[in-house]
Amino acid sequence: MNFLFTRKYSYTYYDNIDAAIGRLNNITKKKFNTFSYNITGKRIADNSFRFTHRSMLGTINSVWGNGFAILKTTVKEENNKTVIETALCPNLSMVIIIYFMAALFLAEVAGINTMVIGPTIYILPFLAFFILLLIGIIFFMTNSLRRSFEWTMNLSAVS
Repeated sequence: MNFLFTRKYSYTYYDNIDAAIGRLNNITKKKFNTFSYNITGKRIADNSFRFTHRSMLGTINSVWGNGFAILKTTVKEENNKTVIETALCPNLSMVIIIYFMAALFLAEVAGINTMVIGPTIYILPFLAFFILLLIGIIFFMTNSLRRSFEWTMNLSAVS
């Protein structure tokens, strides 16, 4: 995991590359009312796909995409094996909000005047709670998307 909360996984698919791409294409072609998988996506390039949740309680529409989590996949063949490499990313606007709130928290601890008005004794627990809440939402949504992808493709992580 890096500072943007991006995690990378690699899967070995025990069939040829065309079968893996066909299975990923089937996920992207599901109708809008098929909620059993809770995953949807689109094909970006020849062997690249981008997946998000199909339905959520809330959504984020921003410059960096919609949804709480994005799963970018690339299918390639290595040593006569089909390898699916994934990058699991939260929405960048959520990460920016977390870092902004963390900067406010540190400024309040250091005694720097910020735009937040009120006694420091109330502001610090409030900021800490919401930072942890947002991190929890990010991990819940990214893990949920990864589990949906693994379940749909019948995979288990290699690394």
